[in-house]
Amino acid sequence: MAPHDDSDAISVVRSRLGLAENSPLLGKNSEKLSISLPAALAESLRDELDKGEISSFVAEAVALRLEWKLLEDLDREIDARRGTPIPSEYLEEAETAWPDVD
Repeated sequence: MAPHDDSDAISVVRSRLGLAENSPLLGKNSEKLSISLPAALAESLRDELDKGEISSFVAEAVALRLEWKLLEDLDREIDARRGTPIPSEYLEEAETAWPDVD
């Protein structure tokens, strides 16, 4: 499987949030937030990233999660309008044929 390129997802979120295409996610219009993380997760962030990289990393992660939420909302809206597009027996057949694909 080819590696996934998240740049398209970030571009969509930037557009939906009114952010310029090539501007950094953090900059003059950034807002400082205080968040709580599980201790192990915070430790992993500190182990993997320099102190100055954590905010950008979290901003990108939030942008990607917002993209997934937008897609999930759209999927629910489409299902509500048209019903489930693929019958469950076809989904089960595909899952049996390709068990390693999420």
